[in-house]
Amino acid sequence: MDQEILSVTFEKNAMSHTDGHFSVPTKVCDLLDLRPNDFAHLIISTPKGGHLFSGTWQLKSGFEVYGKEMAERIKAGDKIRVTISKP
Repeated sequence: MDQEILSVTFEKNAMSHTDGHFSVPTKVCDLLDLRPNDFAHLIISTPKGGHLFSGTWQLKSGFEVYGKEMAERIKAGDKIRVTISKP
């Protein structure tokens, strides 16, 4: 039986130089067959489960996530938990 990974959850710190900016590890994108600038479904929370974002987002500059809406929810250096899947 063929198997397909439908989603991956990882924890990391947002980039320290700007609010709302983080990268998705290349290994995660490889597992999900995501390519640079693809759209992905994201569920972002604090490590304790506090909701920060849920929705479809375009990966930018390769496999990065950033933008005004993210900056309003995630501060520079915050630890976040991200579940990512294809939309």
